[in-house]
Amino acid sequence: MTHSTARTVKHVLASLSLTATSLLIVLPSYAEVPVVEPTPYGRSSGQAAPSRGYQGGNSTALFVQLEELQQEVLSLRGLVEQQAYQIKRMQQEQKDRYMDLDRRISDLAASGAGASVSGSQNSGAQQMTDASATSDKEKEAYNSAFQLIRQKRFDDALTALKAFVQSYPSGAYTDNAYYWQGEVYLAQNQLEPAKEAFTQVINKFPQSGKLPGAIYKLGRVYFQLGDKKQAKHYLEKVTKEFPDAAAANLAAAFLKQVN
Repeated sequence: MTHSTARTVKHVLASLSLTATSLLIVLPSYAEVPVVEPTPYGRSSGQAAPSRGYQGGNSTALFVQLEELQQEVLSLRGLVEQQAYQIKRMQQEQKDRYMDLDRRISDLAASGAGASVSGSQNSGAQQMTDASATSDKEKEAYNSAFQLIRQKRFDDALTALKAFVQSYPSGAYTDNAYYWQGEVYLAQNQLEPAKEAFTQVINKFPQSGKLPGAIYKLGRVYFQLGDKKQAKHYLEKVTKEFPDAAAANLAAAFLKQVN
């Protein structure tokens, strides 16, 4: 539930409470209406005797209406409390995702400027070959996009990363670009785009250094989407195929929540 919806429900609660209060004020006035018995000649000096039954019927109906309103108020109050809890939990999850993303960005920064652009490279001669084949323009474009993530300009970063993969679909850093798209989408709780980005890493870059992390993150995305079967599949895949990767330890810990 959004904040606006919660405010709407609270407004309804207030209105119902006001109505119930009004009924409580009105009811005593019905109870206090004097009824004068008829004279021996069939006339009364005040109100006719049949009015007693009429007033009693109105009072009964108002009491029933009041009871119904009170039950509705209690029901809506419970709904508001439940939704308020869910909103608080979602806000905390969102905060945790941003903190996790910020921590990993900080770790990359502490590792040196080259860490952000070298995660996808293979070791040894293959890494040297990839580095020599990478144009300065491509490297500059990737670094510029990643710098936007460090600055927490996430919308601008997504735009830059998308432009990068379009310009360099088979570049040396394209797997990294897809991976960080997934991370930013996940931090923003955009689960479907995050799933697509991590899937691109898995399907298109089987030799990528980002592969274990992408598989682990995809498992978490499926868990948040409510698909525990797929979540368990990807989390177990990381632990079995990449047991020495840092993502494998994270996956093993998260599996405890899935099982």
